[in-house]
Amino acid sequence: MSSFTNLRVVCLVCMRRRWGLVGRRGETVAVATTVKPGAFVTEIQYESGEFDEALTLLSPSGKFVSLVSDTDGTFGTLTFRSNNTFYGSGTDVFLDETWQTVGGSLEGKVINAETLTATATGPGSTSSITLVRDNVYSDLGISLQAISGTYLMVDTVTTTITIDTNGAVTGQDDSGCTFNGTVSIPDPSYNIFEAVFSAANCGDIDGGASGALKDGSYEVLGAYDPDLLELELAGTDGDVVALFIGAK
Repeated sequence: MSSFTNLRVVCLVCMRRRWGLVGRRGETVAVATTVKPGAFVTEIQYESGEFDEALTLLSPSGKFVSLVSDTDGTFGTLTFRSNNTFYGSGTDVFLDETWQTVGGSLEGKVINAETLTATATGPGSTSSITLVRDNVYSDLGISLQAISGTYLMVDTVTTTITIDTNGAVTGQDDSGCTFNGTVSIPDPSYNIFEAVFSAANCGDIDGGASGALKDGSYEVLGAYDPDLLELELAGTDGDVVALFIGAK
């Protein structure tokens, strides 16, 4: 089962207000992780005793995306030290009547190549995080040839994304958004890719984000499910969270 399929089960509100392909403008920091990159099932324990479950994608570059739902995600970069610890920063982007962003920091420990623990600190709050790698899904490997094709997502809006064998990306949705960008694969051994896109001419969506929030230049992380022929992307433009899950 795809880790993104697991996310659909865990996050009951996922996929409700997806508008298409977006990513996050962020720092490009080349770091070598001491854990294997991939998809991680994530548990977040809050000081109140409440908890959330999430899906985290970790790239070989150290960039990560952690999604609690389609309206709540954290985006940032981790740097791994030589003593099996790591640190990083992230921005939580979430919808609470209006879209909001909160910055924070992380300090953590590498338990083994598939397990991490961390403490996340933000304004007035601290949470404990455990990440466990989905080895089967993460070790599928990936190539531009394998992910090339046209993908369709039908939700509040219909979105089409095309990737060619050189990694060039084009697309559109029926709100008027057009997408252009490139996909790169940091390490073909792991089922993680990075992408840089621009979105333009996006229209407003009833009950969703405004076009002005969606236009811009972005970065995303993604993975590919060869059994479902499904492209799976997650990211933010710094204003809203969005998710693209589309099949050939």
